[in-house]
Amino acid sequence: MFLLVHGRHAGGRVWDDVISFLALPAFAVDLPGHGSCPGDLATLSFAEGVRDIVAESPVAERLILVGHSLGAAVILPLADRLAERIVDESGEIF
Repeated sequence: MFLLVHGRHAGGRVWDDVISFLALPAFAVDLPGHGSCPGDLATLSFAEGVRDIVAESPVAERLILVGHSLGAAVILPLADRLAERIVDESGEIF
């Protein structure tokens, strides 16, 4: 499953057109203060974004993390947090 994280001035819906081209199911999240996720952008932290993504993400054995712009910075600590569920481009678990 792809877990997609948007950039600073977007929301999870930015991935809508991309999802139809992916070979696996995908889940696009809204970071706090974006899209349908409430939050104060003045106090947004990476830790808060990671916590919310972990809470929102569907339970899946394997994840492929994709982040755009700010989303790429958010998925780095997310990868540490979910290390046992992350796969590389070949499908192998790290």
